[in-house]
Amino acid sequence: MNTRKYVRRHYIVNRNFQYRFIVRAMMITIFSFVAAFIAIVLYFYFEYGLRNMFENKIFIQVSKGVKVESIATPFQMIIPPFIISAVVVLVAVFLFSMIYSNRLAGPIYRFKVVLEFFKVGNYNIDVVLRKRDEFKDLAEELNLYSRIMREKKYAGRDLH
Repeated sequence: MNTRKYVRRHYIVNRNFQYRFIVRAMMITIFSFVAAFIAIVLYFYFEYGLRNMFENKIFIQVSKGVKVESIATPFQMIIPPFIISAVVVLVAVFLFSMIYSNRLAGPIYRFKVVLEFFKVGNYNIDVVLRKRDEFKDLAEELNLYSRIMREKKYAGRDLH
């Protein structure tokens, strides 16, 4: 009995599809950050005015009546955490989209292989997907088709 657990060796199965998927996911993320950045700039513009946003320091009130000047403008306080969070999210989106695109591209590749067998009349093959792959319902339908065609093929042999 084979007790070895399957270990994925290749994360890029269908390069063209997976790269397009990853790029699209990252572009959506980048556009989201650009929109958030624009919203922040507009907020500060309408709240503080353009000059105050970049030049005037923020004052932090420590206790009643006592003010301590901050060393940063509102914009300087917002941009570094914004950029750091954008980079962290982009890395996370890249990793997620690579893994998820593999769960899509792997089954598609397997379907193509099985359909090549079907084209030449070989129905002695089933679609076997990994535990977390997508398209399991389509795999079941192809396996049902394969079984029906095998039965028809062998039933035709019994008639002769």
